Amino acid sequence: MANFKQVNKTIKATFPNLKVEAVRGDGYVWFDMSATPIETEPVESIMVHPLSCNTKDLTQLVIEHLKEYRNGI
Repeated sequence: MANFKQVNKTIKATFPNLKVEAVRGDGYVWFDMSATPIETEPVESIMVHPLSCNTKDLTQLVIEHLKEYRNGI
């Protein structure tokens, strides 16, 4: 099972200006952007089973997903 505290710590270190937090969903990971200005485009969820994904793999998936998001803004 992925440790979301560690995943979010890595997100913050990698993207210090992006106010986003990964949240465990039921069969997916969604992104809480409540600390981000309203006009910012939301980050799409990742369809992955967080209970069967280890922390290292989930962190890599999330970071790559957020890099794609940042390039698309």
